Amino acid sequence: KVQFSAANYGPQNFVPDAPFSNYIDELIYFTDNSSIVNSFKTKYDDKWIDTNRFANYANINSPLTRKYPIFTKDPEINFPPEESFANRSTQNYNQETQKIDAIIFRNTDDRHADALLAALARGVPVRILQEPETYRTTTYFRHSMNIDRMYMAGAQVKTRAHLGLTHEKLVLLHSKGMAIFGSSNMSVPSSDSQDEHNYFTQRPTIFQQLVTHFDRKWNATAEYQPFTPLPPDEPVSPSPANQGFASSPSVTLQWEGGFFAWRYDVYFGTTPDPPLLTSNLNTGFPGPGTTESYQLPTLQPGTTYFWRIVGKTMANMTNSSPVWSFTVPGSGTPPSAPTGLIATPASSSAI
Repeated sequence: KVQFSAANYGPQNFVPDAPFSNYIDELIYFTDNSSIVNSFKTKYDDKWIDTNRFANYANINSPLTRKYPIFTKDPEINFPPEESFANRSTQNYNQETQKIDAIIFRNTDDRHADALLAALARGVPVRILQEPETYRTTTYFRHSMNIDRMYMAGAQVKTRAHLGLTHEKLVLLHSKGMAIFGSSNMSVPSSDSQDEHNYFTQRPTIFQQLVTHFDRKWNATAEYQPFTPLPPDEPVSPSPANQGFASSPSVTLQWEGGFFAWRYDVYFGTTPDPPLLTSNLNTGFPGPGTTESYQLPTLQPGTTYFWRIVGKTMANMTNSSPVWSFTVPGSGTPPSAPTGLIATPASSSAI
């Protein structure tokens, strides 16, 4: 018999504090199916004797040898990193014609989101149960972007309301009668570098049990509630400094937009309520260490300029900075209006 899942060996992962109200969602599979058990025996031995990726830790007193015969892997099993989880998943998503249901703890791999967006575009309904803690973690902030993208494309999304955690990983492909579950998140490491185990099964009994499992959660209003997208952080740290001076008429606006803004509207002009200069500016990957910037045309000496930045998520939720100002030293005739500024908006396509 083999037991596998994404569950850690912690108390709440196997036993709830309070059933249906304070628990960690897990999908834990036990089977004595010899083909699956033997697949895990062979894979375990592969790792046991692998001295490049696994170092001896303690109490190793004899040569590393296999314990089991070498068996043929069950075709429904997927073992990253030797086999790509994302590639196999998306190939199956792309074949689905009826409905896709997914329970997602972390979706930071755009391959999954792009394939689910493609399913929505061809008219396949997608329902998602997602974890709110991951939606606003600064460690895995790309999850927020992908959930927002799918929400805006029409995916039906609910978010955890109970006190625990949505940690299980499950995708149901209804026309294929396929359940995909195991240990991998929808993340690049879970697909291509971490040791994982996943099951792509079309066994009708398992599929139907998991359909019932998903539907129970979807309809449990005390456990899951409708998803509401959240706004990004407020843009901060302006450069040139607020009420300061530019070093020259050639100015690059800079700011820190935080973790969850992927596009920006820039307002700029010579009045305290500056007009929109450019919209949906894409400045690259967000987060600390990545300073957002926008190059202005040459400005007029002796003029005070006003500006503000509006950060936007992929669900078009916004957060604005205050209005900042700076002065370009020197003498000159102030422009009558900011229409003399020439701006080329950056691409607004999703990263």
